Amino acid sequence: MDSHTLERIDALTGCDNLLAFLEKLSVDLKETPTEQPFSLVLIDLNKFAEFTQKNGQEQCDRGLRWVSIVLRDT
Repeated sequence: MDSHTLERIDALTGCDNLLAFLEKLSVDLKETPTEQPFSLVLIDLNKFAEFTQKNGQEQCDRGLRWVSIVLRDT
């Protein structure tokens, strides 16, 4: 992968990071006709900081990887 791609991928999950998301959103908003519906879904992992404190960073990382796999496969 080139550096442009690597700086847009989260190292832990392999998912696009915020920079990649904002770039894609900008392109999609420009390419979508104004009369066409546009949807955006935001997912918040409630109490994830609490989960990390209770279970440790390793379990937190496993949880994030699992969520990323589920989201990619959906």
